[in-house]
Amino acid sequence: MSGIIIKELPKLNKPLLIAGFKGWGNALNIADGMTNLLIKQLKGQAFADLDPDVFYNYEQTRPVAKIESGILKQLTLPGGSFYYTTAHQGRDLIIMEGHEPSFCWMQFTNEFLDMAKTLGVETIITLGGLYDHVVHSERVISAMTTNDQLLEELRRKGVEPINIYDPCAIHSLIQWEGFKRGFECASIWCHCPFYLEGSTHYGLVITLANLLVRLFGLRISTIELEEKWTEANLQIQQLIEDNYELKEMIDELQSKQKTELKNQKVVNLKDFLKLR
Repeated sequence: MSGIIIKELPKLNKPLLIAGFKGWGNALNIADGMTNLLIKQLKGQAFADLDPDVFYNYEQTRPVAKIESGILKQLTLPGGSFYYTTAHQGRDLIIMEGHEPSFCWMQFTNEFLDMAKTLGVETIITLGGLYDHVVHSERVISAMTTNDQLLEELRRKGVEPINIYDPCAIHSLIQWEGFKRGFECASIWCHCPFYLEGSTHYGLVITLANLLVRLFGLRISTIELEEKWTEANLQIQQLIEDNYELKEMIDELQSKQKTELKNQKVVNLKDFLKLR
């Protein structure tokens, strides 16, 4: 059973493919926020969807119901979609957004790469966010690639190479299988302050957007996000000043090395602030 339902394949010129997944690798809505920004600003047109019955465990990623005054108005199944845009700095773009698959990772990856090859994709970029012992004013981005030249380009733009031996997200499988098929692949991750869990870090989305602009010449604006982050950052700073426990924790984060903070007490800022 095919898991990627293609409505109609667009005709594209060596498109770049950027993918972001909701779920485990979407700390502070970094991947979701970035792909939504690309789709909205570049007027992405949907051309393929993921079949939820093939790739998702509904007990793990449950459908979302919208009920108003006892009437079921909408039911949304987990899934994802592929969008395309054309002629940005002479390069077309494919954007994939959706939930990370629960099942059939190899099938998903094979169909994902088959479609990419058919559309002429040479470079695949996956985006993610992970929780780390950093503060909200930091902009730490790391990456792994299958290409030395691309890794060096990322280094020059302040991106740190990843060194891990840990359970991984679907990003790693896409990169591993993509490398074997001859794709140039990179996975770019924003390091997110754990105490902002439950919110969106617009500041990191802005930094990631600017990185993609410098790497690939995408024409996107972050003005709206900058306004949101300015407002949210002022609220965060005021809460830190007003809350001794929170201020003490952040001061300690700023003064110690990350490796010394394994047992640091977690204080979630969502307990103090509702960030939209």
